[in-house]
Parts: sequence; structure tokens; C-alpha cells
Amino acid sequence: MKGISRISKELNIETHLLREWEKRDWLGDVLKDPEQNNQRVYNDEQVERIKFIWSIIQEQRKEGLKRTDIKEVEEMLLDKFGGMVKPIENTISVHQGSMDQIVELIQMQNKKIAQLESIVSKQANLPDNSEALQNIKEELEASKKREEKHEQDIEDMNEKLQKAVNFILEMEKKQQNEPKKKSFWNKIFGE
Repeated sequence: MKGISRISKELNIETHLLREWEKRDWLGDVLKDPEQNNQRVYNDEQVERIKFIWSIIQEQRKEGLKRTDIKEVEEMLLDKFGGMVKPIENTISVHQGSMDQIVELIQMQNKKIAQLESIVSKQANLPDNSEALQNIKEELEASKKREEKHEQDIEDMNEKLQKAVNFILEMEKKQQNEPKKKSFWNKIFGE
């Protein structure tokens, strides 16, 4: 998936044009990424369509047309891609077991760290290895902090995934409740 700003920069297309093509239903359903301030994102098929539309418009400009011949663009889109835009898969499936396994691994590592700390603290009274033991203690503390940070990162990821799933479910409900607008393709096929 590529964001609207990235496509705009790569192809030197103004973003308002991409939004206009979306309104004309030339790109199909465009998703908005909640992680990027609801920026529009395009899948591979949509990127291919954008490049194709842009190439048609560039050719029209070379031929001296100052305004886009919309009818020609729509006819060429129909010839190249057919009548329907593939719907975007908007279901996210996260296997709960995978997150549980990661959390379980971190908990096991934390137990091992605690066991090692216990062993080190028992042997910390030995005078001849005090500097080496201190280094081991510091390494264990650093390792424990890293593991705690990883555990927090996983919890944060889990929350973000849940927000994304909830957002997509809300968008699906909105789309189901909104009346279908007559698009270019619906006009052609009479749906």
C-alpha cells in the first residue's frame, strides 16, 4: 500500500487530481490509514490505474488538449481493466496465539533473568570476583529493562492493531449503511 503523498511525489501528480479520480470512481474504494492521520492509501492495482490514467492525460496534453478528455480516459480504462474495480480486502486477521506466544516467551525470559539475578546476588559476597559480578549484574539489569520495553512495545502494538480493526469495522458499518452512489461503472452496467 502506498500513501497519497508518496504517489504524488513519485509521479509528480497533484493530490487533488488523485482525489478527483477517486470521486469519479476510477480507482475504486480507497482506504484511509489511521496510523498516518487517515491519509489515503492505494493498493497495487490502484497504483497501476493511477499510472495508466496519468499516462493518458500526459498524451492528451502532448496533443494540445488543455482539459482532460474524461470520456477517452473512461473508455481506455474500460478497455484495459474491464468494467469493475476489485474491492479492497479490508479485513485484518491477527492470530491471537502468536501474540500470546510472544508474551509467554518474554515472561519466560524474565523468569530466567530473575533466577540469574538470584544466583549472582548469592555469589556477590565473593571478594575476588566483585568487579566481574558487578558487570554481570549491570548486564542483567540492562537485559531486564530491554525485555520490559519489548513487552510494553508488544502491548502497544496490540492496542494499535485493535484500534485498526475497530476502525475498519466502523468503516464497513458506515459503508453498509450508506446508500450506494451511482458510479461510472454502475452507469455502464446498470446496477
